[in-house]
Amino acid sequence: MSIYFYRMLIGVLLGCAFWAAEVKAQEGKIPIDKAVSDPRIPTEKKPAAQTSPDYKYSPLEIAVFEEINQARYNPQIYVGFLEDYKKATKGNLISLPNKFTLQMIEGVTVIDEAIGELKIVPKLEIYEISEKLSAAAKLQLLDLQENPALGHIGKNGSNLKTRLAQFCRIEGKAGENICFRGSAARDVVMTFIIDDGVKSRMHRRNVFSPTFKKFGVACGTDKNKQAVCVTVFAENLKDKDSTPNLVEF
Repeated sequence: MSIYFYRMLIGVLLGCAFWAAEVKAQEGKIPIDKAVSDPRIPTEKKPAAQTSPDYKYSPLEIAVFEEINQARYNPQIYVGFLEDYKKATKGNLISLPNKFTLQMIEGVTVIDEAIGELKIVPKLEIYEISEKLSAAAKLQLLDLQENPALGHIGKNGSNLKTRLAQFCRIEGKAGENICFRGSAARDVVMTFIIDDGVKSRMHRRNVFSPTFKKFGVACGTDKNKQAVCVTVFAENLKDKDSTPNLVEF
């Protein structure tokens, strides 16, 4: 069994799995909380989720959407949240009171890296939620609810590109993050931001991408009653019958 496969398997079973399939592991149950409930975030600066009444999002899906937008709108505030994680880190374990234990691969150095990066990240345009991207995310969520080990490949062999093609045409770039067992919006987003064990930091880049404008999300629970969240990012999208102009996935 290769080291690559072993690390992927550990990530699927214990933590969050991502686009590059180099993952971090999580242990423990993460309680649900509101996305932007921290007193360090001024109420008047909380970007509200703009959603369509025709597409029904769960409270956690809305919370993840708002949390990612909050991180883009006020990235420096998340430096403080990263400092909280750093203070709770001993060796390769993050233990936050009444929350969860995160077993890391890189340890505190990756948190320091994220802190340094967020200190210079500019205020970014918030994402616009997309029903079509959320529908593509939902397709993979349904498969992961049956078999969490699938990662980014659907049970019929689909990938992000083929799933998106069922609902829209992507113009430019697109990406996908998947988190297992993250039932609190902030912990989902913070795990993406830390991006432990992923050399490319692709998941952090997706959160803070100045290129991506559209966002989709689908969250549920798998057969073991553990939370699963699939998030999809895109530069732009058009109806299926429009001429494609795909640059990169």
